[in-house]
Amino acid sequence: MSTGTDSPTAFRLNGANGHAAPPRRSSDDWVALRTFHLYRCAVAAALFGLFATGFHDNVFDLRWPGLFGLICIVYLLHCLPCAVAIGRRWLNVTLLTQAFVGADIAAVAGLFLSTAGVQEGLGVLLIAPIAATGLLLSRRLAAFNAAAASMAVLVSEFMRHLLQQTDAEYLQAGLLGMLFFLVSLTAFALASRSRAHAALAEERKGELDDLSALNERIIQQVQVGLMVLDNESRVRMLNQAARKMLGIGPDALDSRLMSSSPQLAWALEAWKLSPTLPPEPMGTGPRLILPKFSRLGSGEHSPVLVFLEDARRAGEQAQQMKLASLGRLTASIAHEIRNPLSAISHAGQLLEESEHLDDADRRMLNIVHRHTRRIDDIIKGILGLSRRGDTVALHLNLSEWLPAVVEDYAQGKRGALAIDFSAIPADFSVLMDPNHLQQILYNLWDNADRHARMDDRELRIEMVAGTEDDTDYLIVADNGPGIRGAAASSVMEPFYTTRNDGTGLGLYIVQGLCECNNVSLDLVPPGEGLPKAGAQFRLLFLAPGESVPQPELTDMPAPSQ
Repeated sequence: MSTGTDSPTAFRLNGANGHAAPPRRSSDDWVALRTFHLYRCAVAAALFGLFATGFHDNVFDLRWPGLFGLICIVYLLHCLPCAVAIGRRWLNVTLLTQAFVGADIAAVAGLFLSTAGVQEGLGVLLIAPIAATGLLLSRRLAAFNAAAASMAVLVSEFMRHLLQQTDAEYLQAGLLGMLFFLVSLTAFALASRSRAHAALAEERKGELDDLSALNERIIQQVQVGLMVLDNESRVRMLNQAARKMLGIGPDALDSRLMSSSPQLAWALEAWKLSPTLPPEPMGTGPRLILPKFSRLGSGEHSPVLVFLEDARRAGEQAQQMKLASLGRLTASIAHEIRNPLSAISHAGQLLEESEHLDDADRRMLNIVHRHTRRIDDIIKGILGLSRRGDTVALHLNLSEWLPAVVEDYAQGKRGALAIDFSAIPADFSVLMDPNHLQQILYNLWDNADRHARMDDRELRIEMVAGTEDDTDYLIVADNGPGIRGAAASSVMEPFYTTRNDGTGLGLYIVQGLCECNNVSLDLVPPGEGLPKAGAQFRLLFLAPGESVPQPELTDMPAPSQ
C-alpha cells in the first residue's frame, strides 16, 4: 500500500488489457479531493440539520425515522476523520477517493430503505461522488463505482419492497444507474483530455526551457556584446562579452543603465531622439565600443536590444580582409614576375663572363645582381606567406625544445650572439605548431640581428615566459635601441622596412603565422616589459575559442633603425 503523495507518473494505457492506468497525481488532485469532501460535509450537515430540527418529516416520506437519524449522525461523524486524513495525507488520492465514494453509496442506500425509496430523489446525492471517481480514478475504478452505485440502488429498492410491502420502482432505479454510468464515463473523458493537455503543456514547457537555456548559452558565448533594456532603461539581460566590454559585474542586472554605464545611457537617449543617425564609437574602459540599438517590437515602449562591438577590432578585421585580398593578388603578381626575373638574373650572369667589361659596366652588373636578389627574396617571402600549409599544434615544453633550436640558429650566424632563455620556467608549455614557432623565432631573431647590433658589440637576445590573467606569454627582447616613434604603428605592415636591402615581410609573416596558431603578437611599449631592453615582442598564447586581438600600436614610440 502506498502512502503519502502519489509519485508523478505519466498518463498511460495499461498494456495488455487496454485499461487506463491511474492518472498522474499532482497538487490539483488533492485540491479536487478536498473540494469533493467539502461537498460531502455540506450534504451530511444538511441531512443532520433536517433531522435535528424535525423538518425531515416535511421533506421526506419516512418509513423508519430511527434508521434515517442514525445514518445522518454516522455520516456526519464519518466526515470528520476524513477531513483529517486529507489534511495529513495519510493515504493516497486513489484510496481516499474510493473510501469516500464507498461510504456515500452505503449512506444513500440506507436512506433509500428509511424513506419511500428512489422516488424521494435522494439518488441525485450520488451524482457528485460518481463524477469524482471519473475525475480522480482510473476508468476501471470509475466504471466499478458506477456499477456499485447502480446495484446499491436496485438492492435497496428490492429490500424496501420486501420489508415495507410496497411497489418497487425498478424502472427509475435502472434509469438512475444508467445516469451514473453516463456521468462516470463523461467525467473520465473530460479528465483524460485535461490531463493530456496538461502533459502536452508540460512537455512544451520543457522544450521551451531547453531552448531558452540553449539560447542563453549561445548568447553568453558569442564575442559580440549583447544587452536587453526595458522601457525604463533597466538591464534585463547581458552576456559575458558585454560585461567585459563595459567593465561591469553581474550586479548590473536589473539596475538602471545610467548607474552601470552612463556613456551607453547617453548614447541610447541620443538614438531614441534620432534613430536614423549612425552610432558613434564611445570610449569605455580600455576599448573603443560601437553601440547599435534595435527595438524588439513595434511600440515605443518595446524592449531595446543593444549590440556592442569593439570598434578597433571591427576596423582591424576589415583591414585584415583587405590585406588578405592584397596578399593573394601580390602572390599572383610575384609568381608572374619570377620568370622574367630569372631571365634577367641569368642574362646578367652571362654578361658578367664577357671579357670586354670595364669597371663602370661591372658596377652596373653588381647593381643588377643586388636588386635581382632582393626582388627574389621578396618573391620568396610572398609565396612562402601564401603557402603556409596546415597547422599541426603540439604541446611544446620550451625549456626542453629551445636549446636545439637556438643551437641550429647560432651555427649559421656570424658575430657575437647570445640568446638567453634561462628565465623560462622548466614546466612552461605551449600548444603550437613547432615548425611555425621555429620560423617565428628565427624571424624575430633575424630582425634583432639586423637592427639591434651597434658598434660590433655582442647581440643579446633575452626570452622570458610566464602566465598573466590565465594567459601564457613569451617575450623576445634584444639589447638594441628599440622601436620608437611613428615606426611602431607600421612595423607589422607588409613591405615596411628601414633598410635599403630589406623586404619588409619578416614581421608580417610572423604575425600571419601567429594568427594561424591562435597566438597574439604585439610590440611591448617602451617602459613596459623587461627593463633596459630594446625592441620587445610579446606572444600571447590564447585559449581555444578566443579570438586573436590586434595590437594597439598607434600611440607607441618607434625605432631609430
